[in-house]
Amino acid sequence: MRFVVYAWVCLAALASCAPLQYQTQIFRDKKYEKYYQAQKRANPRAAIIRYKPVEDDIKYYRYTLREGDEIEVRLLNVPAELRVEGVNLSGDKTYIVSADGYIILPLIGKIYVKGKTSDEVRKMVETELSVYYRDPFVDVVVKSMRIFLFTADMQRKIVLTSERMHLTEALAMGMGGGMAFMGGGLNRQVKVGKVKIIRGDPLDPQIIWVDMRKMEVMAEPDLMMRSGDIVYLENRNLPLFNAEAGTVFAAITAVNTLVSLYFLLRSLGIINFR
Repeated sequence: MRFVVYAWVCLAALASCAPLQYQTQIFRDKKYEKYYQAQKRANPRAAIIRYKPVEDDIKYYRYTLREGDEIEVRLLNVPAELRVEGVNLSGDKTYIVSADGYIILPLIGKIYVKGKTSDEVRKMVETELSVYYRDPFVDVVVKSMRIFLFTADMQRKIVLTSERMHLTEALAMGMGGGMAFMGGGLNRQVKVGKVKIIRGDPLDPQIIWVDMRKMEVMAEPDLMMRSGDIVYLENRNLPLFNAEAGTVFAAITAVNTLVSLYFLLRSLGIINFR
């Protein structure tokens, strides 16, 4: 009788853990997973697997401004005679791209920046300022570029400090930010041989799987982060099982205690079912 009860509890626990991986691993569509597994079987030593080819030359990729973006404009050599009350040309100032694609700058007024790179905006501002003084020097920085870093149990937003940030740098920033899952070490907790980048249209994304154990990934241009990229670090199966199956083992322990108590009381004659 006791064996039957134990067997039933163990089978129920195993059945509940069978779909564990797909329940807990986010961004794990079976369609893309099958593609990855097929490519990995065909070329086990591949450092990078791409779901579909890139749409443009990422080596020369530059971010283009969108409505709602935040940009910082620094006017670095404004003559003293232009630093007058009512014309704020000193220091750094942040501007938000309006819904119709404009920002409003002192002296210059409205300029259309939507769809332009930071370099294009810089040249536009310098051209407009050259009417007022010689050889203006302007720096334009996009402050709203960001990527999103996920594991099975955490998520973190990382602001891109440049348009040429490599995946390795982004991961280093994430770890430096105090990720809770890093307590046991990156290599122990996640599959470093299967770092996933999800990019572009969510309905038809470009997916790049990266084996971070291979040195050649450092030279890959399409591993430069794009604003909006999702980087997913898939948990290793054993830590994932341990974390998710804790409640199952607790239930088994509780049932074991109750069953043992029942047989003890029955052996003492305190309870008796005929």
